[in-house]
Amino acid sequence: MTRTVTPSRVLSESSSPRKTRSTTNKQAHDGKRHATHGIAPKSKQSLGIQTVKKAPVRRRKPQSGPSWKLFPEYRSFDDKPPRRGTFVEGKGPTPLYALAWRFSPVDLVAGPSGGTVMDLESDFIARWADSFKTKAERKRIDEINRPLVLQCLASQTDSYLYFTAASNAEDPAGVTRESIKFAKQALPPKFMPYSKIDFDSDEVFGWFRTRK
Repeated sequence: MTRTVTPSRVLSESSSPRKTRSTTNKQAHDGKRHATHGIAPKSKQSLGIQTVKKAPVRRRKPQSGPSWKLFPEYRSFDDKPPRRGTFVEGKGPTPLYALAWRFSPVDLVAGPSGGTVMDLESDFIARWADSFKTKAERKRIDEINRPLVLQCLASQTDSYLYFTAASNAEDPAGVTRESIKFAKQALPPKFMPYSKIDFDSDEVFGWFRTRK
């Protein structure tokens, strides 16, 4: 037997009101009601809604150049730099300084070994070793820094040659004119005829800053 639905039952099911108001409309209605009666609307926190805070934007500090550039390029012999690595307030660690005589390649004359940098250094060291004439002086040869000839000391475009006698790798306070006299005696004996070289003049002899 087939079960049929009576019209009265259809009416009872369809006559019940349906909830068609959306959540959004209800919130808008509640907002108007609160405004009319002077009731403050509920905050997101009271409703259990968590807000996401934006992280503060961190601006990167502009990068400064290498700290060794904050130190003077040249210092006279008596204006000795601190020992390498000594921290100077506002500048940073002290870079390596070389105590040297600086010459332009156009002023130099090739020596017995030749005219390259290595040749000039070989002749420089040979003259330096020969300057220890007495036995007492030759005993000190191991106590004194061996001289070197360096190039591109200040930068890659530095074209000068530096005949070095000491550096601030050790305490410069111990460097005296007496301790570097043998290196001075070993400097090139000849220069080009048009060159006027004064071994003791500023910018020729002194402490020259390196990039290290």
